[in-house]
Amino acid sequence: MHDALALDDILHAIVPYLNLKDVLAFAGVCKGWYTVAISQTMQEKVVTVDQLLRLIPSHLILQHKPLTLAKNGSYHPEIFERMCLMAPRIRNLLLRFWPAIEYRVFDLLATHVGSAFRSPGLERIDWRILAQSHVRMLIELLSPSVHTIKVLFPNTEPNFPVAELLDSIRTRSPNIRTLAVSILYPSHLFMDAFVSCARSLNLRRAVLQFNMASNLLLVLASLPNLQELDCEVHADLAIFEQAQSSHLPPHSFPALRRLRVNGYHSAWVSILASVARPSLLEYLRVNMNDGLEWTPSAAFALIGISTPQLKTLVLRCKIGVRNTDRHDVDHGLVCSPPVGLLQCTLLEYVHIVYQYALAWTDADMSKIAAILPCIRILRLNGYPTFSAQEPNCTTKSLGIFAKHCPRLVELELFMCVTPPDTSAVVEQTEMRYLDFGKSAFQPGVDPFSLAHYILETFPRLVELRSAEPDDYPSGSAQPHIPLALATARLQSAHWDDVRGHYKQLRGGQQEHAIWDISGRAEVKSLPDDRTEFDTPFP
Repeated sequence: MHDALALDDILHAIVPYLNLKDVLAFAGVCKGWYTVAISQTMQEKVVTVDQLLRLIPSHLILQHKPLTLAKNGSYHPEIFERMCLMAPRIRNLLLRFWPAIEYRVFDLLATHVGSAFRSPGLERIDWRILAQSHVRMLIELLSPSVHTIKVLFPNTEPNFPVAELLDSIRTRSPNIRTLAVSILYPSHLFMDAFVSCARSLNLRRAVLQFNMASNLLLVLASLPNLQELDCEVHADLAIFEQAQSSHLPPHSFPALRRLRVNGYHSAWVSILASVARPSLLEYLRVNMNDGLEWTPSAAFALIGISTPQLKTLVLRCKIGVRNTDRHDVDHGLVCSPPVGLLQCTLLEYVHIVYQYALAWTDADMSKIAAILPCIRILRLNGYPTFSAQEPNCTTKSLGIFAKHCPRLVELELFMCVTPPDTSAVVEQTEMRYLDFGKSAFQPGVDPFSLAHYILETFPRLVELRSAEPDDYPSGSAQPHIPLALATARLQSAHWDDVRGHYKQLRGGQQEHAIWDISGRAEVKSLPDDRTEFDTPFP
């Protein structure tokens, strides 16, 4: 497949014709390949089915939207027939259908995709189940080569042959390693069938989205060999505690290495961390949608004690943390420093996000830097505080990380930017990417002096990001020129080019002013914190 393929190049051969006004299809792949999108904006153009199918040697994404299909009753079974001919070459299949599509389209797909579309090399299936016919079609697609299935059910599964589907997965695709299931209100029949299927498959990876913690724990109790878990549960603490005592014994998950939790009660997260205590856990990602009554230091302590092998930690608190010891006037919500990470000395990637203020001082940063000798990527997000009694971390923290974290490649830190101490410069040669975000600038900070200090401290810096002037927090002194552009100017960049680049950024959707201060393009090759389930399919 060519590295780049212009859509116009495939629009010249027009026999046989396929009217793009009648069929809306997406053929291609995402993230790393090219996708061809055929939409209503191309109503006057035509393309042959052969030309279209040449773009999908091993991956197929097919989507139908009611807006287009409802316009014209003339459908083209030819494209589905050709897809059947391409089946031996397709390894990854994603199908998405909208509820408003007429059922005759389902019948058409069942005829041309379901019964004949059996690829001996098909490995991954991603399907949104919206009708009984979808279940039947999915069963037809199952084969021993399939190792990953992602199924999205409606909120409930009325009259769906779910038990038959799960039993078919167990018998037709016994080599399943990854199973993703999303259903908010599963029935008892569904849960029984799923547990039976999970036990027989001996799953290594699972993505589970249920409404009740009891349902989740029932499943987890049947997966002793699970190595990777991605779960989302809508439940309150009382339900979880009740389910915990009846289903999940202590020291579960002896093989678990990667855990991602999205919970609507943060205490549920801390309980899971204290109960499971997986000594082999290397990856932990927690999204907290309710953190008002959650004490981060306690959870950090649990994580630190339970996971001595942890290398990646991502914590997101979308609301904030109430802490009476440190009180921010503007928000009333601040966050204590993660001093409980003292046990996690192997951490390489840390990303902590809070909605409100960060009451972290330079002394706190010294503690963090001292216990993270292996850290390569550190991102600490939040709004800085402006209280004189509790000052936020300052420019001094840059020197602290330069001294204690020799392997640090990327740093994102929201702080109170102060004039740098140029008499104590510590050079760190591994740093490539530095992000100040919406840091607060104290009055009197010269962006050029600060940029000079940054370049002396991190001489191999490739990219520097800082907030645009309009984005600085209230109460912060706004420099007359963005820091990133000041740094670029110090690197002998032409001022007209810098100014033009800045205007272009501000005119788009960019949140930050970004400048490649090295003057050359450099590909980011850093470890990614995302799991397989975070990345787009396939």
